Amino acid sequence: MDYVAVFVDAGYLFAQGSQVPTGTSMTSNQSELLVQEADEHREWEADDLRPFLTCMPRPQPEAGEETEPLTAEAADRELLKMARAEADNVPAAEREGLIRHVQATGFRPKPVDASLLARSSSATGGEILSDGQKERVRTAFLDFLVELQQATAVDR
Repeated sequence: MDYVAVFVDAGYLFAQGSQVPTGTSMTSNQSELLVQEADEHREWEADDLRPFLTCMPRPQPEAGEETEPLTAEAADRELLKMARAEADNVPAAEREGLIRHVQATGFRPKPVDASLLARSSSATGGEILSDGQKERVRTAFLDFLVELQQATAVDR
């Protein structure tokens, strides 16, 4: 399941004199210079925000269909599959830079990490991953990236 979060800086919202998602109009009390600080200015209408503010219910099993929770071993296999799939999705030209970044900082870029954790959570039943599971899938992702990069280097 995909999750979406929308963050709005209330200071800029107020400075812009925009409408908050509730539809209440706010007047601006900020200088024009503060308004110009933003690279881009766009007022979102209710129709723009609705997809982000709508909760999608979790699919329920059909009547008579019971789903058993995954065993620890099965969950680990699913985490490894997702780590492999995400590593396979990284274009070959970007692998080396991504590997260096992760090794130097210990962090994956937010879009990569978010996709990795969201897909892993879905694959293991949609529950929030434990800290150990997050570490496992992140480590496996980096290991698979290195493996793919080494295989590409050998083929050259």
